[in-house]
Amino acid sequence: MLNPLFLALIIGLILEGRVAILHVAPPCSSFSWAVNRFASYAMRSVEFPEGFWNLPPHRAEKVRLGNAIAEVALKLCQAQERAGGAWQWEQPEGSIMFLVRSIAAFIARPSVFHAVAKVCFFGAPWLKPTAVISNCPYVMDVNVDCP
Repeated sequence: MLNPLFLALIIGLILEGRVAILHVAPPCSSFSWAVNRFASYAMRSVEFPEGFWNLPPHRAEKVRLGNAIAEVALKLCQAQERAGGAWQWEQPEGSIMFLVRSIAAFIARPSVFHAVAKVCFFGAPWLKPTAVISNCPYVMDVNVDCP
């Protein structure tokens, strides 16, 4: 996904109208509250969603890669919308990814719909609220709670 030639090819296919619906779910490993809730492991925060500047090299690389993949997902969704198609973006509810400035601005528009699916509705033994954000109002059909 980070290869510029591959990204150009995918965006070209999208702009040709060859993608009916685009679903992105970038890995949330450095954006997750599971790692960022403890100060000793945190790589990001609400105040610094793009990442802390003083991280050890292995965590800095994880943040850099997470940011790059999130930006690719944003570019793909923007291209899909420009082509007149539907896109949807999935992340754990409350993901720090949705606080990154460029992404926050994109999903805060009035034409974007925010749903939360709790996976227990589908039979899972855990809650795991999952945000699904889309430019298509049909995404609201996945706005479900536990039985």
